[in-house]
Amino acid sequence: MCLAEDTGTLGHVETILILVCGRAPECSLAGLNHVCIDLIRRHTTPTTARNDTPYSPVSPCSQSLLTWRHFWLTSALGKQKDTQTGMMTIMHATPTNPLDVETFAEPAQQRRFAAAMHRIAADRPPGAPVRVYISAAPRTRNNPKWENWLAQITDELPDGVQTLHYGTVFNEDRPYDWETVADGLDGLVVVGKQKRPGSRVNLLGPIARLELRSLVARKPVLLYGHNLGLIPVIDCQSQVLTPEDAPRLKLIAPKRWRKGDSPTLQAALRALRPRGTDVGADQNMNVPSHMDHPFAVPPR
Repeated sequence: MCLAEDTGTLGHVETILILVCGRAPECSLAGLNHVCIDLIRRHTTPTTARNDTPYSPVSPCSQSLLTWRHFWLTSALGKQKDTQTGMMTIMHATPTNPLDVETFAEPAQQRRFAAAMHRIAADRPPGAPVRVYISAAPRTRNNPKWENWLAQITDELPDGVQTLHYGTVFNEDRPYDWETVADGLDGLVVVGKQKRPGSRVNLLGPIARLELRSLVARKPVLLYGHNLGLIPVIDCQSQVLTPEDAPRLKLIAPKRWRKGDSPTLQAALRALRPRGTDVGADQNMNVPSHMDHPFAVPPR
């Protein structure tokens, strides 16, 4: 028998405990809580022992056990609730990925870039050649895939664009001198070293970084993202890497980049399109960007 002394009537106490707690009758204390205590105190009539000592339905020893169990249950339930709350918070928390964007440029930056590209296209004299320099490190140019990369870059540029690179501009008789070449260029495509195959992180060496800096504020400058194609540098995230005496540049392409929906890419390619010599071609410079075949070769 639990919770009572061996004096008085105990059957009513045990019945209340079993019905309320729903636990096995062999140990009523196993399922007892404060509700059961209240029921026992309300529905049990105290009796008087033979020595006329007032009878208590719960002994002091059992009362101590009940008090301790009540404290333990309250603490355990509180910890369980805190644990569940923490787990729910973790489950419902939405992880943010700073690369999970379509572009790193602000809308105002995109609008200014598009306006600048439009001015470049409008100011180009009819019939003037368009030259784009493809900047790549010696290791990249010696890669067996270099010719394939050149072909892909040329294919994504507007028809009629002249592509140049180190091997076609500089030689033993004409050593590298970027300043003498940069003024005659209409655009730049940088080919960096991928962090790993398929990565969106591209590393540029010190020379490529300086070439980019010299043109990025006044000409269309694009990153060749390999499987992503051409990406305007304005849409990429940039980070200068040490050492300070020869800093490199890291360009990160946005994770959700889609070249078909990029207004900055369309504006850059439009600025690189050669301008025809006839009136119809000049009128095409103001064709809205949503028109079909905006980069078609103008009639000659």
